[in-house]
Amino acid sequence: QLAKEQHIQSENYAIFNILSKGEIECSNSLEDECDTEIPGQALIYRPARQHIYSVLLESGKGGSYPLVKEWFVYFGNPLQQPELVQPVQPSIPGGTPNLKTLWFAKGPDVEKQRYSTFLACFHLQDRMEELQALEAPVAAFCCLLAYLMMQVSSLSLEDLNAFLALILCLKGKSAAQLAGLQV
Repeated sequence: QLAKEQHIQSENYAIFNILSKGEIECSNSLEDECDTEIPGQALIYRPARQHIYSVLLESGKGGSYPLVKEWFVYFGNPLQQPELVQPVQPSIPGGTPNLKTLWFAKGPDVEKQRYSTFLACFHLQDRMEELQALEAPVAAFCCLLAYLMMQVSSLSLEDLNAFLALILCLKGKSAAQLAGLQV
């Protein structure tokens, strides 16, 4: 019901579609089809989405999850039919928490459980203490960056430095200050 209400308010449309139809769609992309070094974002983030699907969807008998129909654009995918993606349970001590608990329960233990579940979806559960020490926007960026570095082997140290500069050095600068930066 909450997912439906948020969907009606134009919030979390993807979650409602996954819960109600077992389907998700992302039919646009700003990727360079000529750059074959970096896979499309749809492929880079698929392992994380598989973990998220297992958190959202309850497993049936035998621990199997329903397949999720993905309509994600990337080079070589003509979008003529959905790809059927198997949810994968993230590595969380004690198993994946119940979605209702994660969504509705209150208290510090649940907050910790939410955070550890989020990190596990991105294979970062071992970095919880370090990430909790950061401001939330910086921690989110670090999660994204760490995940990208794990998933895309062609990213270099220069790429990493550019991403770090983006969040650490450019944060809070005005448009005029950014326009005057030296390369």
